[in-house]
Amino acid sequence: MELRMKSRNSSFELLRIIAIIFIGFMHSMGIAYKGQLSEANSLLGDVLNAVCNTGVSCFILISGYYGIRFKAGRFLQLCILTTLYSIFVTLLNSNGNIDYIDLSFYKALFVIPRYGNWFMACYLITMLLSSYINNFVENLEKHKYYHLLLLLFIVLSVVPILFPRPDSPIMDNYGGGKNLVYFLFVYMTGRYVRMHHDVDYSRVKTFGVFLLCSLSIIFLNSMIHHILHRPDKIFAMDNSPFILLSSLSILYFFKSLSFSNQIVNWVASSVLAVFLLDGIRTYVDKFIDVASYSTDCMLIFYISLEVSSVFLFALLVDKLRILFFDKIENVVISKIVGIMSIWKGLEI
Repeated sequence: MELRMKSRNSSFELLRIIAIIFIGFMHSMGIAYKGQLSEANSLLGDVLNAVCNTGVSCFILISGYYGIRFKAGRFLQLCILTTLYSIFVTLLNSNGNIDYIDLSFYKALFVIPRYGNWFMACYLITMLLSSYINNFVENLEKHKYYHLLLLLFIVLSVVPILFPRPDSPIMDNYGGGKNLVYFLFVYMTGRYVRMHHDVDYSRVKTFGVFLLCSLSIIFLNSMIHHILHRPDKIFAMDNSPFILLSSLSILYFFKSLSFSNQIVNWVASSVLAVFLLDGIRTYVDKFIDVASYSTDCMLIFYISLEVSSVFLFALLVDKLRILFFDKIENVVISKIVGIMSIWKGLEI
């Protein structure tokens, strides 16, 4: 079955920008957790976890909605960018420490084969498998597809959250859904939306679902905190049913907007680079030191300052790369693709 391709609209590009900002807030809040949070900032952490941890799922749902297709040039470009930006982050964070470089440079150089970046590893593997995955779901009857997703939702999301086990052979709850199996499930959910449920819902309803899911996460995590006397973010993990439903509501909300804006598209074209360069947060935090404000009522301000600084710095780096090296990069990639005929069997 051949799907009619839709051109990308700026509403989804805006969602990608918001999603990477959400991820940035999650990571900066993670630094704040290193300090002794006040009650108010502990609640802030619960809110940010509930709202912002939808970022990764939104990215995967968008990928599923449009469909990942293997293209040798794009695959090589992603491998090169992931590696080079990983090396750049390592050198920036080294602060002239040779021992640090010796230890981390190896990890940065082999970040792809070591699966050092879980999201990129899952994305690249999905790209390699895309012709098989897409062929499978596009030839699956609607009701069978629905039942497959429902079954996966139960075994990969509902059960692991209700009965968490860190050493589970099915779902590693330390990662909370940061693995290939759950990535593929969310990707196939995005494909299902595009193929069988590409409808427009009322924005009031989609926002209502998002708000209800977020409040449920905050309430349940707070209950665990007060009952067990320790902070817990299990209902805000990537594989939480509430996070998935919340992410779907966000997807439908932005899908209904449908607009075009060149500035949004220009910024969104470097969102991947912002994600790959997120490690510069370590360098930026040397100046902001978010953890030192863990009891300060202005914590959200310093987190926002760090997130915006990392975003703008990463955006600048990527736009400079495009300006000075884009043509060279394209020539090198084209020559490599031309030499390696192994790619031909994957481009289906």
